Amino acid sequence: MARKFKTMDGNNAAAYVSYAFTEVAGIYPITPSSPMADYVDQWAAQGRKNIFGTTVKVIEMQSEAGAAGAVHGSLAAGALTTTYTASQGLLLMIPNMYKMAGELLPSVIHVSARCVATHALNIFGDHSDIYACRQTGYAMLCSNSPQEVMDLGAVAHLSAIHGKVPFLHFFDGFRTSHEIQKIEVLDYDDMSRLVDWDAVRRQFRQAQEQWGHRITLRLGAELGEAAMSFQRAEHLMQNAPPLDFVIGSVHMAGKKFHHKDLYYIEKADEAYYDSIIDSYLEDVLALARWGEFQVLGHLTLPLRYINENYGEHMTFAHHMDQVEEIFRTIIPKGLGIECNTNRGNESLPGADILRLYRRLGGEIITLGSDAHRPEDVGCFIRQRQELLRECGFRYFTTFTGGKPEFKEL
Repeated sequence: MARKFKTMDGNNAAAYVSYAFTEVAGIYPITPSSPMADYVDQWAAQGRKNIFGTTVKVIEMQSEAGAAGAVHGSLAAGALTTTYTASQGLLLMIPNMYKMAGELLPSVIHVSARCVATHALNIFGDHSDIYACRQTGYAMLCSNSPQEVMDLGAVAHLSAIHGKVPFLHFFDGFRTSHEIQKIEVLDYDDMSRLVDWDAVRRQFRQAQEQWGHRITLRLGAELGEAAMSFQRAEHLMQNAPPLDFVIGSVHMAGKKFHHKDLYYIEKADEAYYDSIIDSYLEDVLALARWGEFQVLGHLTLPLRYINENYGEHMTFAHHMDQVEEIFRTIIPKGLGIECNTNRGNESLPGADILRLYRRLGGEIITLGSDAHRPEDVGCFIRQRQELLRECGFRYFTTFTGGKPEFKEL
């Protein structure tokens, strides 16, 4: 495989490699580490996928202590979680670091090392923040260049997953964090092959044992953009642990628009929007024909960005033939669709498409809130259950071990 080189600084390299292994990022900015969290936040907003096929859930807290608490809780719930900090911010994380190390949670903290302020605030570079953490039980890796940040950043995550020992990966603030070099970039496919999936599964089982009496936990994946490389998607699923649920989805505008992320649709006229939807649905149909998932996610996703971002009133009225072909493809395969509550905004899809799906014999339908913030988890589920009843459904669906379970509405 040809090597890929890119020009970036140490913070960018740390963000790039950590995004691959991260499901949740608990963040709070502090100089000179802020760009790491900023890159991760931007990529998550753009829908970029990690090696697990999901978008990182970014939670910005009100202090570094809060970020460390969020990381601790998220890891305990079974999600691979990362944070980024420096100086006094790292010191505020120490109480939770003792707990995470003692509980053998695969935490990784990326630190652009900076002097701990004493009698006066300063941003000089030294390792006083790192040395203050030597007793916490964290293993430590130090990188000396942006290339080492890329390489040892991956080592930190892989080692934490495999060894159940948390890692503190650090490099010099300003000197390495902002040093720009042309470096060899690790490929996400290559990194996914190195993951100890048995260790990932053990962490999830541990979370089930700890919290199973309070909440039902299932192991699933979202295969976003599988249509861009079915071979890559198949490789990912072959190397993944047994999953309860796989949702297939598309977030791009299709080949005609060079797979532009729907987030970046420009404000334009109706003809442009219809062309975007048409190209998007071509990828959805290809995904439906492939069929290696249980449910198609947020079928009318372009409307979220067209209508909510620009105040338009577009529908899929001109594309119902394409929608019907998708349904006639998935229903005989025993696949379903998601009713995405869209965090209380327009349901994805709406009533007209839900009725078409039901009329064509579709029965498998899941409910999801698509929560990008903790407060949106479960948002509008009750209201969307009522919508499903109005559209002729008697049941909604959950999955265990890849098998549908029908729950009465």
